[in-house]
Amino acid sequence: YALLGLLEGIAFALLLMALRQDRRAFAAAVQTRVLAVLGVLVFMVPMFVADVTCYDNFAAQVTTYFILFPVAFALAASGPARVSEIPIVGPRAVGGIMAAVAWRWRRAGAGTSSLTLAEKPPGQDGCP
Repeated sequence: YALLGLLEGIAFALLLMALRQDRRAFAAAVQTRVLAVLGVLVFMVPMFVADVTCYDNFAAQVTTYFILFPVAFALAASGPARVSEIPIVGPRAVGGIMAAVAWRWRRAGAGTSSLTLAEKPPGQDGCP
């Protein structure tokens, strides 16, 4: 399954390169929320509860490679506008995915200035 994971990572990198700048933040947030957070939970909980190593955890590998990654890839490729059109869960999913991005945007003072983050002078872009 390592080769499949490598191919999925390459596919996600190619997707990020192909997306417009405004959709990359959403795609990166999807990758962080779905793959990193849920992937870590899928692997780490059995490691602590049942003393199973990540190499022996077949269920976590299958879940990550065949469920989490395709879902994350589909959400990232769809973009926030299309994901928000999913009945009932769409708007909440976009809100949850973009919560950290919106928090950084507000923390950077983007709402108080007519300049966008790209137009702000260096050192005022909200990034440490």
